Formats: sequence, C-alpha cells, structure tokens
Amino acid sequence: MVKNLPHAPIGVAKETMTNGVDLSQYLATLDISSNGYTPSATSSESGETEVGGPQVSQAKAPVGKYNKRNRVKRHRKAAEKAAKAAAEEAERKAKKEAEKAAKLEADKKIKEGSRSAAGNNTALYDNVIDYFDATYERLEDRLAAWQLLCVHVGIDPELSITKCKEALSKVFINIVDFVASQKGGPPFKRFESAGELRRYIRKGKVFPLGLAKDSPCLRCLLINVFFK
Repeated sequence: MVKNLPHAPIGVAKETMTNGVDLSQYLATLDISSNGYTPSATSSESGETEVGGPQVSQAKAPVGKYNKRNRVKRHRKAAEKAAKAAAEEAERKAKKEAEKAAKLEADKKIKEGSRSAAGNNTALYDNVIDYFDATYERLEDRLAAWQLLCVHVGIDPELSITKCKEALSKVFINIVDFVASQKGGPPFKRFESAGELRRYIRKGKVFPLGLAKDSPCLRCLLINVFFK
C-alpha cells in the first residue's frame, strides 16, 4: 500500500521557500510510519539525546555506605584483639605475682619451721653435725671424705670431688635416719626422687639448712622442703 506523505506545515514551507532550503532536507528529519510521523532524535541543550521527550535520570546507590560498614567492623575487631591481649598480659602478671608471693611465704615458713625445729631438737641436730664433722670433716677439698660418703650412702666412689658431688646430688636420703643408721640404728631408706623424700620429711624429720652451711658433705645431701 502506498502511503501519502504528510504535508509540510505552511510556516515551514514558507521558510523553506524563503531560505532556499530543499524540501528533501526537511523530509529527512521526519520518521515516517504507518501512523504518521515522529520527529527524529535531537540533541538537547544539556548534550544528552532525547527520544520522545526528556530522559529520566537513574537513581544511584548511596556512596560510601559499604566502606563505612567495613571500617566499623575492622575497628571493632581491633578493639576486641587489644582487649584480649591486655587481659592476657594482666593474667600473666597476676600469675607471676602470685607465684612470687607463694615462694616468699614458703621461704618464710621454712625459716620459721627451722627455727622452731632447732629449738625443739637441738640435741638431735648437734648429734648429726658432730657425726659429719668427725667422719667427713669440714674440708671442701678433701677427696677421701667425699669418697667415703659415697660408700656410706651406697654408691660407688668417684675419682674426683666434682664427680662425687654429682653422684651424691642424685642420692635422696633423710639425714636424721642416715646418722641413726650409721650409729647402729635401723637401715636408712633411699628414696627414688626428691619429691618422695620431701613428702617423707614433712612428717617431722626436718634438718635446718642453716645448720649445715659449714659442713660441705652434710650440705650436699640436703634438699629444699616447702611447707604449705
């Protein structure tokens, strides 16, 4: 079917004739369809293409909202980490202080116990000291005395004082029982460990460390005992 072209508006025709513009140039700006014509797309003053009317600008998501949420999350994690580290450090310090206080209290009890025991068992302690002085003397560099002590406690004597001391440091016996045995009493017991000997000593057979400071052989056989 052949469609008739729309007639140009009178005003336009006059302007076309006046300015000498070819009619074909005007027709080129028209979009011919079955229902008539529609002006072709033109550029607006804003530089944007408009088809059939002004375009609607698209809505944009809020800028920075996601980044702000991440910053808050990072700050929260950093604060939690710092708080945890501070709590752990405080716990370590408290534990260290508690251990220090416990040691001081244990040392205090040992000293008090030694003084009390020394007052109640003076004769017993004098007997032990006299035995060690008469048998092993108080000479640090006397190898024969160290070798004799090794034999008396039940281990093989070594060829040097250093080796004798090292061997004796692994012998765990009660001094009171040892001296009593050497003087004809019942056999003394050799314990497997310092802990086992310590539990036995707490029952009452304690020898004060302070009284053994002038007797090298006697001092070598003593261990620390902590009372709770």
